[in-house]
Amino acid sequence: MKMFHMAAIQARLGVGLIGLALLATASCRHDTTQVADANVPCEPGVVYFKNEILPIFQGNCAYAGCHGQGSAKDFVKLDDYASIIRSGIKPGKPDGSKIYEAIIETNPDDVMPPPPAKLTTAQIDLIRRWIEQGALNNGCKSCDTLSVTFSGNVKPMIDNACGSCHSPSQRLDLSTWQAVKTAAESGKLMGALEHRPGFLPMPQGTPKWSDCELGKVRTWIRDGMPNN
Repeated sequence: MKMFHMAAIQARLGVGLIGLALLATASCRHDTTQVADANVPCEPGVVYFKNEILPIFQGNCAYAGCHGQGSAKDFVKLDDYASIIRSGIKPGKPDGSKIYEAIIETNPDDVMPPPPAKLTTAQIDLIRRWIEQGALNNGCKSCDTLSVTFSGNVKPMIDNACGSCHSPSQRLDLSTWQAVKTAAESGKLMGALEHRPGFLPMPQGTPKWSDCELGKVRTWIRDGMPNN
């Protein structure tokens, strides 16, 4: 009876240890579903996926014929958080993340996005800091449509969402202040961004910009489209 009793205790301990191991494994696994409250105020120094990182991927990678919904070139889809994480992001370790290694690649045949749509230094730095901060599926609420500048607000939004399709080598270039100003003066910029009838909805293949983002562009246009 004593031997049987000891065996039963050992068996229970074994089950308990397995349970603890599974619990530990689960706690270490990166949660791709939990989303921080996107209505919280933006904190200085924090990189927010929904506000800053997702627009970069959507505008430069997740479009038709590349890594978007319905195309997924090389079986890689980069149009939402879970897909981006699965495609090669190690939270806290940018140098061990395949996606980060691809965007800093110096070989023009291997760098992503391929030239001339290579990400800017600022965009690459933003992705690196997001990974270093844990590659969270986070978001925040920040909408100042009064103090708007071209360099601080309008150009980063256009670069992130439209840079891959509207670079200097494309028919419609939106890489400079003068080019964006010309598109705004013609009415094409807001017509496309607001998805008005008769205009091709932009950014192509992605959701319409938020009221906050559109409001910033409207303010810049209303203020005379300054190069500030």
